[in-house]
Amino acid sequence: TPLVKSVVGWDNGDVVPISRWDYHIPAHPVVDRVLAGRIRAIFTSYSERRPRISRGLVSGRIDRRRLYRAGLTGRCFKEHEAWPVADWNITVLCDASGSMRGGRWKTVENTVSTLYHALSGYRGSLAAYAYFEIDGVCMISSLLENGRVLAVPPCGRTASGQAIIAAALFMRKTAQRRLIVHVTDGESNYGCPVSWGIDFCRREGIHLVTIGCGCRDREAMAEHYGSTIEFLDSFRQLPLAVERLLRRAFVYGTCPSSSRRPLPSEVS
Repeated sequence: TPLVKSVVGWDNGDVVPISRWDYHIPAHPVVDRVLAGRIRAIFTSYSERRPRISRGLVSGRIDRRRLYRAGLTGRCFKEHEAWPVADWNITVLCDASGSMRGGRWKTVENTVSTLYHALSGYRGSLAAYAYFEIDGVCMISSLLENGRVLAVPPCGRTASGQAIIAAALFMRKTAQRRLIVHVTDGESNYGCPVSWGIDFCRREGIHLVTIGCGCRDREAMAEHYGSTIEFLDSFRQLPLAVERLLRRAFVYGTCPSSSRRPLPSEVS
């Protein structure tokens, strides 16, 4: 709670209590290996490249530094290669309010698991969090731990604004490209406004994209999130939508963005 208040203002009355949640329930996701392979290909094929020289080879270009080995082992060649640089930092933020029970939450689990299997083994960073409300407190829970995909019991109201700020604060600042993928099925009805979270991400240089799945009132959602939201008709489209989003964000370097508005803490 103090971290969020340090962003939006210490005397701001719209901030509700927010806390980390360390209790999880077992998750049994289904991994889409075809989709995982396509996502992995996005990063291996279109990431920025860093030059690297491999020396001591039996073929290639002659390496003047290794010519003395020509009569001994024949390993006097080199090759110039370009290795992909994993400089991305992705956070998947999932709405786990009461309306997400059942098949909707199962689809979220499958999507997080597919992303984890696609991006494991790289130097980049992948994090996943769920947020929900219990007894007036917004809980933030990690969905990845020690190579396992975890789950939480969806319940309570939707505090999207504070959850976005918390997810942005959790992200490392060393990676060059940072992206938050926010998945929700309804508008925020608890805590500080969503616009404050959007503006904080923009100030910190974080791309924020909200995926609205099965939303009933799209006009209200568009008013809340502005140009940072993309709508899907059903949760079945979520895995492929995440793939398209990653391709646009990291291959073409474009993401939806909102106009800059001052945060409450910046207003004198």
